[in-house]
Amino acid sequence: PVAMEEEKRDRIRVDLKNLVLARVGDEFEGGVMADISSGGTSVEFVYPPGGGEHGFHVGNSVELDIDGIGVIKGKIVRLVDKGIAVEFDMDSESEDDMIAKIMAAINEIPADE
Repeated sequence: PVAMEEEKRDRIRVDLKNLVLARVGDEFEGGVMADISSGGTSVEFVYPPGGGEHGFHVGNSVELDIDGIGVIKGKIVRLVDKGIAVEFDMDSESEDDMIAKIMAAINEIPADE
């Protein structure tokens, strides 16, 4: 199991700050993607002042609508500071397709940023 976890982390992570709408069942949360790889992403939720709670849990199936990339299904693998870390469901998205979507999203970023 340890080797598999290390293998997941060997994927190149890209620092993209795209907007994300995460959905688990009937609950929606908006946020910003902290980074993405072909295997998963982490999302930091954005709350109004005084807010800050979500009902998402490790193991939940989640659907992410990522600006510039599209809808991707996955599973919540851990809770992070203000959000979630998601492993993509590679049955619905091949790794090559994800790499192509990530590269397309990167190319939409203005070169002067």
